[in-house]
Amino acid sequence: MKNSLARILALCMALTCIVAPQASAQTPIPGAIQAEDYDEGGQGVAYFDTTSGNTGGAYRNDDVDIEFSESAVNQHNVGWIEAGEWLRFTVDVTTSATVRVRYRVASQEAGPFSLSLSVDGDVVDTVTFNGTGGWQNWINVHSPQPFEITAGTRVVRLDFLSSLFNIDEFEFEIYEEEEEPLYLDPTAPVAARVDDLMARMTLDEKIGQMCQANVGAVSPATDVRDWFLGSVLSGGGENPSVNTPETWADMTDGFQALALQTRLQIPILYGVDAVHGHNNVVGATIFPHNIGMAATRNPDLMRQAAEVTAVEVAATGAHWTFAPAITVARNEWWGRFYEGLGELPEDVALMGAAAIEGYQGADLTAPTSILACAKHFAGDGGTLWGTGVGGGIDQGNTILDEATFRALHVEPYRAAIAAGARTIMASYSSWNGVKLHGDSYMLTDVLKGELGFEGFLLSDWGAVDQLDGNYANAVIMAINAGIDMVMVPSQYRNFLNTLRNAVQGGSISMERIDDAVRRILTVKFESGLFENPYAQRHLLPEVGSAAHREVARQAVAESLVVLKNDDILIPLSKELTRIHVAGKNADNLGHQCGGWTISWQGGSGATTIGTTILEAITDTVSPGTTVTYSLDGTGAAGADVGIVVVGETPYTEWYGDTQDLFLDAADLAAINNVRAAGIPVVVVLVSGRPMYVENEVDNWDAFVAAWLPGTEGQGVADVLFGDAFPFGILPFSWPRDNQTPVNVGDTGYDPLFAHGFSVYVDGDMDGDGLPDLWEARHGLDPYDDGSINPDYGADGDPDQDGGSNLFEYLTGTHPQRPESIFRIWSHSAGEEGGPPIEIVSHTVPGYHYAVDYADFVMGQPLNWVPFANAANGVGTWLETNTVESTYTFIDDYSPETSGGPPAEGVRYYRVRSTAP
Repeated sequence: MKNSLARILALCMALTCIVAPQASAQTPIPGAIQAEDYDEGGQGVAYFDTTSGNTGGAYRNDDVDIEFSESAVNQHNVGWIEAGEWLRFTVDVTTSATVRVRYRVASQEAGPFSLSLSVDGDVVDTVTFNGTGGWQNWINVHSPQPFEITAGTRVVRLDFLSSLFNIDEFEFEIYEEEEEPLYLDPTAPVAARVDDLMARMTLDEKIGQMCQANVGAVSPATDVRDWFLGSVLSGGGENPSVNTPETWADMTDGFQALALQTRLQIPILYGVDAVHGHNNVVGATIFPHNIGMAATRNPDLMRQAAEVTAVEVAATGAHWTFAPAITVARNEWWGRFYEGLGELPEDVALMGAAAIEGYQGADLTAPTSILACAKHFAGDGGTLWGTGVGGGIDQGNTILDEATFRALHVEPYRAAIAAGARTIMASYSSWNGVKLHGDSYMLTDVLKGELGFEGFLLSDWGAVDQLDGNYANAVIMAINAGIDMVMVPSQYRNFLNTLRNAVQGGSISMERIDDAVRRILTVKFESGLFENPYAQRHLLPEVGSAAHREVARQAVAESLVVLKNDDILIPLSKELTRIHVAGKNADNLGHQCGGWTISWQGGSGATTIGTTILEAITDTVSPGTTVTYSLDGTGAAGADVGIVVVGETPYTEWYGDTQDLFLDAADLAAINNVRAAGIPVVVVLVSGRPMYVENEVDNWDAFVAAWLPGTEGQGVADVLFGDAFPFGILPFSWPRDNQTPVNVGDTGYDPLFAHGFSVYVDGDMDGDGLPDLWEARHGLDPYDDGSINPDYGADGDPDQDGGSNLFEYLTGTHPQRPESIFRIWSHSAGEEGGPPIEIVSHTVPGYHYAVDYADFVMGQPLNWVPFANAANGVGTWLETNTVESTYTFIDDYSPETSGGPPAEGVRYYRVRSTAP
């Protein structure tokens, strides 16, 4: 049975004849089939509608959900679709042919969606597609495989396998078998794929690749497709209205689906400011900002943090983070100081390279890999106060001779490139008055030429606009200087039109365009984007997972720098009767995360999911310890100790520029109120930079720089209570009051605390003659109590049974392994014949025990030998007591017992057990 479809088809045929009057130019089905032209006839004949309570209405004839739509081809589409519904059409196929079907669909929802098509009862086609970002944002999807259709009257049926999408029309298209383009062959060399793709591209398709538009400005979303955009970014705080990892994946996949509808199916690179974890996503793991990571001086941990971030970013569909900032920060007045990795280029190079390796991994095509972006080239950390935004320092001018500029600010990029950086972002700042975005010498001659950077160079947010008051001149200057992709906050259409005009007018050569596009496409192919463009949704359960938060917790603990610790107040005992906590940053997750967290400037309070420092302290102490809190420090009387957490509130970029780095009145009042209670005071500073404390620190018993630790406040408590050793050392010189800037190498260098300082660098708490920090880094115990030892101490698990050996041992159980090392001590060695060392070991009945000793020799491994002492019998015994007991053994350094005292002043002992 045929209806008005016949008239539509006849009209299409007539129009075709007018345009191309060739009698042989027949088609299988002449023209597109409008969805509203289904066969009439009633339920079970032409349609099947399962919508509950649907009684029809305007444009819903015969209870089929036909709705009016100005954007639909025939001003109607089928909507309100639910899985299980179908439509039937009777059509005349004029010529047998091999065909594919084009479907015009739309959906506000994320998808994926599926529908199938059958001819005369046989299913011939099934397609799956994602949401389009709007109920009337139409896209075309095509059959994955061609099929045969024969001439004659055919019954065609559409079965909707999913709910919540619209369909407008579909069309059978002649399929002419063609060899797949080389650029879509994942086994072909990257260079060959790039050549093949570029040979197929128009000028508009090429310049589209050079444009990165901000997600909040892309409207309509179909502009990604229609303007051939090469990249989309989420600027700081540009989040889905419901901010979850899943909605992020839906958003990025929606844009990607549009990009893949372009003629050449070139995917977009989606970029985010994941600068300390995937920090725009609620529930993601937030790491310490770079200043804290730099304080760890642990490139392996930096690499691991970047690996975690890469997994969480990839899960949500972004492919690229604008990190790390390999900034050599030289002035604490700068609002981006905390994004720097140190004041010395060698420190920055070490940690920056590790971050790049972590983000990108060994294989850029791996599902857990994302692209890194080293930024900001170059000199952003060396600008002078008064030359920046609003008379501040951000985006200002770095005034240095070329040799010094290169040594300080360019050199870390050599390590970044060697580490595999495939994208670099130019700096807003100027060098000797020349904006870096327009400096062809630095961008092209030095970076791309001398340093051999083969990736692509990205502009910063709207930075091209700053080059010239005339926008066309600014674009020409930036592209000719070497910028390959331009980050355009909103006016992407204006940029693309301007760029096209510049090329057509000869102001920018096609060679420069081809060079930029070649670099961009090379990176896209290298990263596997053509093969895996969508979100890695199987990784979504790992976003903010316990395992990821443990890495962040370790990073926090290792980032803390203890700058003062009178009478070894830290670590605090967990068994104190009462601890009073105070200060505005003690119980404020937003403050401890800082800027670039959920929103551009950060926020206050429970902005995301994490543990505040107060919560961590409460969770750490013994059940018998009372933890009290006051914002202003009052109520501390009677406590055993006060912990006051003070410092800065969040800021980003020029909003944080300031010459006033003193603690505010509320912070000082909180500290002084706790001091007035007559109890020891630990001051924990949460800040993005060193602050002026010279006139205050003498009044504090302990002082800890916690930087901006992120979501895992438990790492702060771990250090305060001895569950972790404070490995952190200063990556920056700490200024005296108003002594800014101050850096290593300055004439008369005399900071309050020097670069590389912590109490433990030269400290020796256990009196064994070895620096505490050295001992901790080599798996020994500077507290000399078994509490800190990565291999054998509180967190040690050489028996791999999932429990802490020291915990198992002290609670009367034992590591279940034939042989297990469960405790190690270090002691200063006396002279032969001097006072003996007595060492007490807890024992469990039925176990065999052995004691070994080793003498420390600098740079040499410990060589363990059995210990024996006549007063105690041999150094191996079976514990036969009926209950858990202790065993004391003595080393008097006599030749008969242990071979005499060690040559270098320290001896280590270990106890091993053998299971019964």
